[in-house]
Amino acid sequence: MSFTWPTIPFQGPEVTAFATAYKELAEEILNNYYFNAPIGHQADMVLPYREKLVMEQLLQEGLVYACFIIQQRSGTPGPGTDFVLGNSPIDLSDPNLRPTVIRLLGCDWNEMEESYQNNIKCGNLPPEEPPVEPNRCCEQGASFAEGARINTINTFQFGNPWRDMLSLLLNKYLDCESSPLTANDLNSNDLAKIKDDLQKLIDNKDKFYPDIGWNQAQAKKVQETTGDYTAAQLAYWGATKVYRVSTYSNAFTAPADQGGHYVVGYTTVTTDANDNVLCIKDDYDFEYGWAMDRSDGSLPGDPYSGRKPGSKTYNPDGTPRTHKQTSDAHGDFGRNLPINSFYGCNGGGHNGGGRGTPIPINVCF
Repeated sequence: MSFTWPTIPFQGPEVTAFATAYKELAEEILNNYYFNAPIGHQADMVLPYREKLVMEQLLQEGLVYACFIIQQRSGTPGPGTDFVLGNSPIDLSDPNLRPTVIRLLGCDWNEMEESYQNNIKCGNLPPEEPPVEPNRCCEQGASFAEGARINTINTFQFGNPWRDMLSLLLNKYLDCESSPLTANDLNSNDLAKIKDDLQKLIDNKDKFYPDIGWNQAQAKKVQETTGDYTAAQLAYWGATKVYRVSTYSNAFTAPADQGGHYVVGYTTVTTDANDNVLCIKDDYDFEYGWAMDRSDGSLPGDPYSGRKPGSKTYNPDGTPRTHKQTSDAHGDFGRNLPINSFYGCNGGGHNGGGRGTPIPINVCF
């Protein structure tokens, strides 16, 4: 990967020498990422630093700031020399001043832990959990709180080419727009990166260990499922092979190979005879919300005739789960959007109501 280095507005021999060394180090750091995630001891890094595209952006932007520090420390005339590193006007050794310092940095004292855990700036904490809105139905679209949650999820996915696709799907789901998502709905640059991401996964399909965790103990990251389809169905898709691909990102799925972004879970990918990626043919639905009803014989990615409550909205004995039971079992920062909508709108999905509609994904590259 080659960096697009920004113009450095600082000058001097110290800055030049530092910039050269910085760029060499940045190249070495990025070389320790395979596909989209770090390898070796770096594999324990947390989001967003697990994303290669994020690290590339941070390293590029960091060059300007680092050169600013070098210039002002060297005493070379120019921007920033009135600031002396390490000469803060506030004595940080005084414990009574620490809350004041934190507030000056933009944080409330009680925000520090949540800000640290969510890896976000103080003052930009996640929006409150969107409540179940019994009277909000499809025609009203996403509520303000739901929209804020979707925007926050999008922000967390910075550097991930799948993120705008995820935002579109969530909004379509809450708006009950059942029309298929196609390549025309997505940015051409993102499409190229998504295709590249899937291609790397399929090219390295034999190197991946089975996924662990997420209740998928025996599921391989890439499984060929061509045999599940008839010759007529393959011809209808214009495909020779079909794969079930996991986009869950897990540090333990492969010894040195890590592809995919945690966005759409498991997805169906069609290829030609040489394993060149052709299309994503999938159904965006939720087992803890509304699931696709394909009893009409249609294929993933096609328009469909109905929806049904997902299997995880039921107890093991077949009785419907309450909102609290489903949320306690499966809820998290993103999942609570489809869970809450399923139990909203005129009594919820088990009582003739419920908001949300699965979306076919028919994206061809």
